[in-house]
Amino acid sequence: DSYTNLFSSKGHEKYVSENIYFRKYKPFIGFLITNFNDFKFADNDYYITNMLAYLGWFIRKNFKNNVSFCFSNGIFIIYLKDYDDINKSIEKIQKYLDVPFVLEDYSFNFEVSFFYDGKLEFDNYFDLKDTLYIAIEKARKPSGNTVFEITEDIRQEAVKRKNIEVALKEALVNEDNVLVYYQPIFSSSEEKVVAAEALVRLYDEKNDTIIYPDDFINLAEKNRSIIKLGMIIMKKVCQTIHDVYFSKFGIKVIEINLSPYQCAYDKLADDFIGIMESYKIDPKMIGLELTESGTMNETVLYNNVKRLMEYGICFALDDYGTGYSNLVNMLSIPFYIVKIDKSICWDYFNNNNKLLLEVIEQFKTRNMNIVVEGVETEYMAKKLKELNVEYQQGFYYSKPIPVSEFIEYLKK
Repeated sequence: DSYTNLFSSKGHEKYVSENIYFRKYKPFIGFLITNFNDFKFADNDYYITNMLAYLGWFIRKNFKNNVSFCFSNGIFIIYLKDYDDINKSIEKIQKYLDVPFVLEDYSFNFEVSFFYDGKLEFDNYFDLKDTLYIAIEKARKPSGNTVFEITEDIRQEAVKRKNIEVALKEALVNEDNVLVYYQPIFSSSEEKVVAAEALVRLYDEKNDTIIYPDDFINLAEKNRSIIKLGMIIMKKVCQTIHDVYFSKFGIKVIEINLSPYQCAYDKLADDFIGIMESYKIDPKMIGLELTESGTMNETVLYNNVKRLMEYGICFALDDYGTGYSNLVNMLSIPFYIVKIDKSICWDYFNNNNKLLLEVIEQFKTRNMNIVVEGVETEYMAKKLKELNVEYQQGFYYSKPIPVSEFIEYLKK
């Protein structure tokens, strides 16, 4: 590395690969610049360069008999002779780097974050690299200067992450591995199911398991595969609406979740409309659920929403109560319905928190219908009806189920 005169990540790959080949597992410690991302701007190159040079000097001086590496984003790894060196090395770094590095008006903060004792055996370099990535991710979160050990649990988390990455990649090629489940939405006034939410899962062929959205949506957003995944979901929902003819069961709309990253895609409206027209779908059968995000491109979002609404698609505000409620006023989108997050529902029934009542009143005065999510018992269902909640969704009615089971559910 030209700034620190330490070995780079490429050198790390070679060093680790050679050691693992000979079944040598050397302990190491890792520390990072906790506020590094605050300085990732062109105007701050001067400060970053000087700070990295200082750290390189510090490590070469105090760990001259060790092999040390500097990764991007302010990550440093120092390999040690043996296990007994771990604690004293951590103490040495904490002693000298406890005070922030100050350069003019800027200060950089350092924190020893993790260590590896050399006892956990890795299969190859990529096994260690993936585990180290999880450790670095964990270290980026506020910890109160807690130093943690790289354990088998962290390694297994890395294995799980890798399996999900592979399964997602496979699903984008083999669309049969993208599974769409349906969860009914119940009308209190009509006393029947009138809608459903389409919820995606992935089938992991290699491990014969189902992967749930909480495990792969963030990954799909990070690598931008969410755009293609969203198109596959839309196609599958339209195919089902075309084949099943839901309206004969009294289903008026199928709700589909939209990621903020999809909303920032400028061709979203054109692609969605093209898919619907290819299956000859009445746009009134599709409802799109939006969740606000601070990363939204408001102009692109507004243009997409405007075009899709003109085409006849309705929009719902999803997960109201999770901290992103400004979307209602921010874009003046005429949402046809607002979905109240299950956390507000559960807090009312479990802790008598009155926020649910306030939210219901707020939207009733605006003549907006609401769906309360998280309905799990008969008592909850009856009470929400008494509170004039028009629509309900939750495990009391049904968990999300495959389309074949959903059709049987509707028949009953």
